[in-house]
Amino acid sequence: MTTQRYSAQIPAVTIGTSIAASSVIDFSSSETGRVHIPAGSSLTTLNWYASLTDNGVYTQVRDGSNADVTSTVAAGYNYAFPAALIGASFLKIVGNAAGVAGITMKD
Repeated sequence: MTTQRYSAQIPAVTIGTSIAASSVIDFSSSETGRVHIPAGSSLTTLNWYASLTDNGVYTQVRDGSNADVTSTVAAGYNYAFPAALIGASFLKIVGNAAGVAGITMKD
């Protein structure tokens, strides 16, 4: 038996310095993903926010210890989505600087 997995790719997601300036990522059909930080990017910290709907209220994602979920990143690398995002429907990423990133997701 072969398992088929769906993969979604978003080549350019806007990461703003505020929730309002960041793109919506539809994560509702996915369980995991990766964020691809392009070479030359000024992004070093990503803060993860989630909402029940694409135009809903986005709140900071917290882990099992009630700590904000953040990712430390560097230009030219890609990183796995934090495990705390499993089950989220819609995401936004807020960075320490404005920029873009590529996103891949799998169910």
